[in-house]
Amino acid sequence: MRTDNYNCFSYYQKEFLVANGLTPLREMVHSKTGKTFWIFSRSEEKLSELLVKWTNNRK
Repeated sequence: MRTDNYNCFSYYQKEFLVANGLTPLREMVHSKTGKTFWIFSRSEEKLSELLVKWTNNRK
């Protein structure tokens, strides 16, 4: 099942996406883990290409 949103749990990935022009829809705290995550809209065309770029450049 695909949602219209992408949940980003990595601070560094969030910073990468923001640095490349995306804005998170919302910042939330996960109810079970207590960790912060950011929600991005999948409808932005740039998100898919940035996620591929992020994956290909990971260490």
